[in-house]
Amino acid sequence: ALLQAGRFEDAEATLEEAIKRGEAAGVSLAVAHASLARLLVQLRTGDPASWQEEAAVVIAESMAVFEEEEDHAGLAKAWRLLAWTHGMANRFGNAAEASERALEHARLAGDSRQQTQAATAYAAAALFGPTPVTDAIQRFEQTLPEVTGDRHSEGVLLALLGSLKALEGSFDEGRTLTARGRAMLEELELGVEIASASLEGWRVEMLAGDAAEAEQRVRSAYGMLDAAGEKYLLCSVAGLLGQTLYDLGRYDEARALADQTRELASPDGVDDQVLWRCLHGKLLARTGSPEDGERLVREALDLLAPTDAVLFKIGALLDLAEIRRLAGHDAEEVLAEARALAAAKGSPVLAGAALADATPTPG
Repeated sequence: ALLQAGRFEDAEATLEEAIKRGEAAGVSLAVAHASLARLLVQLRTGDPASWQEEAAVVIAESMAVFEEEEDHAGLAKAWRLLAWTHGMANRFGNAAEASERALEHARLAGDSRQQTQAATAYAAAALFGPTPVTDAIQRFEQTLPEVTGDRHSEGVLLALLGSLKALEGSFDEGRTLTARGRAMLEELELGVEIASASLEGWRVEMLAGDAAEAEQRVRSAYGMLDAAGEKYLLCSVAGLLGQTLYDLGRYDEARALADQTRELASPDGVDDQVLWRCLHGKLLARTGSPEDGERLVREALDLLAPTDAVLFKIGALLDLAEIRRLAGHDAEEVLAEARALAAAKGSPVLAGAALADATPTPG
């Protein structure tokens, strides 16, 4: 509850006390549960690189305890965190599979809250990964009735569904869904989740070609996260705000945000490393250094190569095409690759972006 309210220091202190008491009493099950919860808090406040190293150890140790005790609720929690680590590495297919395992254990435990959380984790992986848009929408619409009554999960799912609707070209429906999702989260005063829903509102507007309205959405998310001292999402939000300002022609402001993204980015945070390279690359191309700019974006594509982060790959390819056009070079090969990925994802909006002269950033 403290974590969802954005009170990170209080949350970590409470969990430290729980772990201390559990260890003193020799209650390994309680220690395992508290250790996983502490990982979630530390993700929001610490260094993502060191977090991933610790998470791998803590998740494996906790799973062993839960399996021995046949604690399906604990296994659901561990699989959800494993899905999160896959998502951080942009392995969205693996994230979806881990979320499915979490859902199985949550059902065995009769834990409705974890069922809804696993469903939302699957939904995020379906949005960003290789799952075709129509399949993802169908799965979302099947899942929504299962989470009715859990306004937190319902709000998150509605916001994500809004982005999927925008990917298929239903922009007004996407706006309505993201607004409904955000309103639910605002009622619960869940600051970090409100920021996440604002990002989906940003995505809808960028896909619709309204960068000015998108700026308002992403600025709202930036302000909430910065005020809360949240670090995990803030890096991505800074980069996305920079991309939006670039599209609006406000290059000096975009450059400052590109620098901030580079400073905040974890060495192992693929999406953040990609974001600052793509943004800096375009800015270099606009200041007379297109070769350096292209080098940076190709580095970003190399980072994405072992992943299945389809939306990020398409965005980077469109940025590379922008740089090549600015340099007076042919961009058709790059755009063809982007179109192929968009076709596999089943998004006519992204396919259209790869045919147009403008280069929107799907994020």
